[in-house]
Formats: sequence, C-alpha cells, structure tokens
Amino acid sequence: MRVRRRSIFEIYIDILSTVRNEHKPSRIMHKSNLSWITLMECLRNLAEMGLITERHESKRRRYYITKKGIRILNYVEQFLRSDVPILAFLTLQESPMLGRSMPPSPPSTS
Repeated sequence: MRVRRRSIFEIYIDILSTVRNEHKPSRIMHKSNLSWITLMECLRNLAEMGLITERHESKRRRYYITKKGIRILNYVEQFLRSDVPILAFLTLQESPMLGRSMPPSPPSTS
C-alpha cells in the first residue's frame, strides 16, 4: 500500500500548529515528522513569509508564531472544520486570509 505524501501546504500547517506550543527546532522536527534539512528549509520559508520569527536565546534558536501566522492557521483550521465544498472555497472573490482581493473567477461557459 502506498502512503500519500503531504503537500508543502500541509507541512507548513503542521509546522505552524507545532510552533504554537513548541519552540525548539528538534521538538518541532519530531512533532512535524520531518527531517532536519527539510525542517530548516521550511522554517526559513515561513520566516520569510512573516509567519514565524526566529530568536536566539542563550545561544540557541527558538521559533515563535507571529500574529500573521496565527491568523492564517486559524483561518485554515476554521476552513477544515467547515462543511464548505472545496470548489466553493476556490471561487471566493475575497481572501480574508491575505487581506486582499483575489483575481476574479473566469466566466462560466454555459
């Protein structure tokens, strides 16, 4: 039986939800089920997006979720708990997660 691999989006969400409570890289790695190299690349990308911050405390790195990261994580968790069909979600005109308008949907060809 073949195991489905997580998308990068799912990995980022796993990391964000872990960083809510865990701040040490090794704990984040284990709880997110990632290799060290993959984790460090993802943490760097999340920091560049402004979703987490890296702090140096006692010569050690610690990671903390930002307000923007919490907002995105809450939005995704709310969506996953809802019963909104994915196609309806993808056709939304406004993106509250990003705080800006999404491109309009293409006209239907009926």
